[in-house]
Amino acid sequence: MVISKLSSNKAITEAELETLENILFDGAERCTREDYSNKYGEQPLGKFIRSILALELEAVNKAFADFLQAGNLRANQILS
Repeated sequence: MVISKLSSNKAITEAELETLENILFDGAERCTREDYSNKYGEQPLGKFIRSILALELEAVNKAFADFLQAGNLRANQILS
């Protein structure tokens, strides 16, 4: 469920993030939180997961449309 929300660019709750971290950072078969931080720095876990999965095209288009509507952009800024 959490992975699905991340791939469609939907917000996740703190509880969902904690569950995801418990699964990924078990310290046995997978890495620890410290291992992750050493390799990827302070990159948020949600952003890291999205980079692996890639966002769904519909979610990308919606986010871009929201960005365009929120700003006061000129045509040359939109096309750049």
